[in-house]
Order: sequence, then structure tokens, then C-alpha cells
Amino acid sequence: MTLPAVDDLPAGQPVPVRLNAVVTELGTLELWMQHTRSDRRWKVEFQVRTD
Repeated sequence: MTLPAVDDLPAGQPVPVRLNAVVTELGTLELWMQHTRSDRRWKVEFQVRTD
């Protein structure tokens, strides 16, 4: 996965983030990544529920 560039960081550099995990009522695991030095956030979702 490629995330949009973050100001003040060259492309390809690690981005320091805090993770917050949420399991929704529909069985989706949402991982929110919050950049530690700005308000930028990204969400990654995984389907963890089986039929």
C-alpha cells in the first residue's frame, strides 16, 4: 500500500504513526494511523468476519 506524501518528509521515508484499531458491527477491522506530528490520518480496513 502506498500512502499520500506527508509534508516535510521525503518520499519513501518511514512515517511515524499511532495505531488505533476498531472492530465494526459488520465485522470489519479498521486500523487508523495518525501521523504523530500532524492531523493526517489514514484508514486500512480488513474483513475479518466469516460467513
